Amino acid sequence: MLRPLGYVLWIPLGFVGATGTAFLASNLSGGLSRWHARADMSAARPAASADFGLVPVFRLKDASGRFVSNKAFAGEPWVAAFIFTRCRTLCPMMADRMQALRKLAPWLRLVSFSVDPSDTPAVLSRYRKERGLDWTFLTGGPGQVASLSVRGFHLGAKTPRGDAAAIMHSNKLVLVDARGRIRGYFDGSASASVAALAHQAALGRGKR
Repeated sequence: MLRPLGYVLWIPLGFVGATGTAFLASNLSGGLSRWHARADMSAARPAASADFGLVPVFRLKDASGRFVSNKAFAGEPWVAAFIFTRCRTLCPMMADRMQALRKLAPWLRLVSFSVDPSDTPAVLSRYRKERGLDWTFLTGGPGQVASLSVRGFHLGAKTPRGDAAAIMHSNKLVLVDARGRIRGYFDGSASASVAALAHQAALGRGKR
């Protein structure tokens, strides 16, 4: 099992803001960079060979205002992405990858978590309808989803109030298996990630 190198240094290579510019903390160690490279390499391995830990318990609201917990996704592989509706660069690109996944692997459950607490259920509902997106969107209170991103999915997130340009989140699509364990990280800005993710998800399908 691959393990993180340090609790306080969970900042991914794909940590980006609303401008789509890559963010890299100046104090990242070479070891951390190598760990994330290993995480991305997991796309080429069988699902059972990479294990990045268990997704923690969460309880968030979906686009209809209903509470949804991590238990709702048990039993089948699923894919998580961290986005926000005011994002005009990276997030639409990630949505394109999710839509491609929907066509390639319609059995795969998709979940977009908004890191912006101003994305209320009503905002998410409108966003889904305007863009024709048919998967689950979840939102939470101030800091709730950002904390889930950092502590649960090991992906950087920053959600200062007010300024959308200052919001930062990862570009990774995260594969979670039927038991709630993270099995791989894939580049949400790369079209090649779609086939690799679908392939790895299929390898782990049915393993409970």
